[in-house]
Amino acid sequence: MTDLPARASVMTSFYRISALFLGVAWPLWLVLLAARIGVDGITGDWYTTTTFLLFLLAEVLVLAAAAVGHPGFLVFALRFCGAVLVIALLLLIIDPGAVNAQGPLGLWFAGMTGAPAVAVAVTVSRPVAGGFFLVTLGSAALIDTLAAGHRDAVDIIANVGFALVNSFFFVAVATTMRQVIYVVDANRTATDQARQQAEKLRVRRVDLDARTRRFHTEVLDALGQVARGVRPTPVDADAGPDRSTSSPGPVPSAAAPAGASLHHVTGFNRVFSWPYLLVLAVVLGARMWSRVGADAAGIVTWVLLCGALALLCTRTWGAPRRRRAALVATMLCTAVVVGLWQGTGHHVMHWEYNAAALVAALLVTCGRQKEAMVGLAAGIGLIAVIRQLDLSPDRHITGADMAVSSLIVIVALLLRLIVEYFVRQLPEAQEECRQAGRELEDAAAQVTAREDRLELLASMADPVLDAAARVPEISPALARRADLTRLQFNDMVTTPRLAVPALREAVWDARARGVTVELVDEGEAADVAVGAGSGTADDLTDRLGDFLRTVDSAGPGSVVMLRLPPRQPPG
Repeated sequence: MTDLPARASVMTSFYRISALFLGVAWPLWLVLLAARIGVDGITGDWYTTTTFLLFLLAEVLVLAAAAVGHPGFLVFALRFCGAVLVIALLLLIIDPGAVNAQGPLGLWFAGMTGAPAVAVAVTVSRPVAGGFFLVTLGSAALIDTLAAGHRDAVDIIANVGFALVNSFFFVAVATTMRQVIYVVDANRTATDQARQQAEKLRVRRVDLDARTRRFHTEVLDALGQVARGVRPTPVDADAGPDRSTSSPGPVPSAAAPAGASLHHVTGFNRVFSWPYLLVLAVVLGARMWSRVGADAAGIVTWVLLCGALALLCTRTWGAPRRRRAALVATMLCTAVVVGLWQGTGHHVMHWEYNAAALVAALLVTCGRQKEAMVGLAAGIGLIAVIRQLDLSPDRHITGADMAVSSLIVIVALLLRLIVEYFVRQLPEAQEECRQAGRELEDAAAQVTAREDRLELLASMADPVLDAAARVPEISPALARRADLTRLQFNDMVTTPRLAVPALREAVWDARARGVTVELVDEGEAADVAVGAGSGTADDLTDRLGDFLRTVDSAGPGSVVMLRLPPRQPPG
């Protein structure tokens, strides 16, 4: 027998899809951020050139690993993305002034630090991923804020806080999905092991059936010889019972991640929770205050976005109702339009674009992609129309600004597809594991029943054959016992459903009195109970009393036939 082929690890598939995910999403930010400083800016100083090449190298490695598909290479490439971010931050120790080499723009790559954090999160445990996320993204955002000349506490809270909350749900879902994939792999591994063991037990069962038939024939011949007063031919020891010494091992049970629902399985319980959304509301408030101050348009915009976040807070897996999703989309669209009338303050780009894009990304992650896209498209379209009608307070604000900020929505859409793909595999893997466990239990029970029956047959025949081999001459009593044993031995093999202890003893006694007893089992081979020979079959329960009375009342010379009909199908 050859072992069943092992299936590819689901974790490897997860790494590969994650690498493709980063390979598609990360270059978008890299190109946009590099465009801010231009080619001259990239090549203008050693720090920008070095860090740009490091990030480019990480991108190439990720794409190469996704193409090759080797698990070790995938893990190395994903972790290398995080290592590049750490190296880029540590290089500032050599020359702290390099951060402002392009002028007071801040850290040029601060806007894409979430991608390396997600890359690391899919390959490490949750505590390690959380620590890496907080340290690297927090440090990059803080350096960016200070380098841009913002020293006010509100500015720091706004920039650092938004950088963290903006990437938190990606990291949270990535770490939890890694646990889900681990559980899927554990279920599939247990399934494969159970099937391997069940296949070995099925081979063992076929071997036991063949040995039982051979043993049956040889023992019947030997007992027949003793019954005729002839010394028996020794029975081949290899045909006798040989209980398997290899245990089938524990029957696998379907593994499950901690958490009672798919809402917990995916990590959405932490993203769509009041603590996270309250922190996000506070950060957005600080961001609004630091950008434009507390004017009426800014406050209304903030209230609309916070209301949309509150509507997204749910306790169950799956998409919110269509009306709620449509209301969220309407609120984010209204927020970006109202935000046009804020003061520009000392920041060029409006905070509400990033905030609305994040709300839309959360809506996409919930499974309401259509509503999110319609809300964003409506917002971008209204901004363009207002500008075209000369109603905009600032002609420099265009729908393109909103479109650029909405790249996170594309990332959220890809994330949603990945989550759905792997979450669908979890119940399938669990049910497959449970089914394999049932098959293993059944195969083990069948082998045990056959081994028990073979041992029982041997225990019936061995004393008689051993006695016949030791005496110089077969006595009439021994010959009679051999004949009775031969008949009972044959009953045990041909009618196992009737081989219950009480009926076996009654038939023995009747035959000893000279009664001819014939046992007939009309059931198919599949009707034989797994534990036949050691207990009462269901079909025999109602007939056992009548059978015993018939056998016990039969006199010498009479013929008794006990017939057990086929097992009735369950009604």
